[in-house]
Amino acid sequence: MLFRSLPKLFTPDLALSASFAFDDTGELFFTGGVAGGYGILPNDGVHPKCLLALLNSQVVDFFHHRIATQMRGGWYSYESRFIKNLPIAATTTDQQKWIVACVEILLCARRHFADNPAAETTRDPLMVAYWERVLNGLVYELYFPEEMHAAGLRLFDLVASANLPDVTALPEAEHLPRLRQKFEELHDGAHPLRIALDKLQTLDTIRIIEGKA
Repeated sequence: MLFRSLPKLFTPDLALSASFAFDDTGELFFTGGVAGGYGILPNDGVHPKCLLALLNSQVVDFFHHRIATQMRGGWYSYESRFIKNLPIAATTTDQQKWIVACVEILLCARRHFADNPAAETTRDPLMVAYWERVLNGLVYELYFPEEMHAAGLRLFDLVASANLPDVTALPEAEHLPRLRQKFEELHDGAHPLRIALDKLQTLDTIRIIEGKA
């Protein structure tokens, strides 16, 4: 059988929570063993990094944990028979754009700190966690638009007006300074995005998904 090298999303067979990753070169393959893994080829029109965000989101993993086999120690099966039934929300081109922008920011930050651990300050983990909150907030709006809009929460509009840095177009030396600067701006308690993210945590559906209810 001939195997072609194709860009793909992949996941280990067993994990404590969603651990999907993106292989943009198509050069990674799973080998045999006790637990292998699975690859996913996105459909046409679906940006792979947008799909990556949805599959790794708290809301989709909440659903997965209710249909998948749970092993000893809290491990869950991410076999194809489970992940093929995960609910993937429809997205517009603009929604994909902002989700992918947040994914690029997170990948950039994590890659930088992995390659340069000495560059990480005590505040940087908070920055990364905040970008994750922003990304999860966008995904929540995809799945629960009526509930969020009824509460006056429109995170896609707020992110669109936030002037996020395009890390794919910036010189590498500017990545971290720009991300830190934008984080401090958006994390300010008076910023509309921060206010919206804090209010999001009061919604019953979100509290249930995040185990706070």
